[in-house]
Amino acid sequence: METETPADRLPLAHGDRLDWLDRGGKSLPASVRRLAAAPGGVGYVAGEAWTVQAVRHGFVWEAGWDRRSVLTKPF
Repeated sequence: METETPADRLPLAHGDRLDWLDRGGKSLPASVRRLAAAPGGVGYVAGEAWTVQAVRHGFVWEAGWDRRSVLTKPF
């Protein structure tokens, strides 16, 4: 889950199972690179279509994740 600061996080029942990403003023693609460096995970990306495409590209083409392990929901 991505937020600008830790104070912006929503209380979730299973929030401890999520990787929270606090941008802290950094761009989203730069922040995603940090998460993508950890291989073997599953990514779920939802958001505006162009953002979802850019993030998926980062996971699959830049970090080498299997494309089937990055689930997307563009809108």
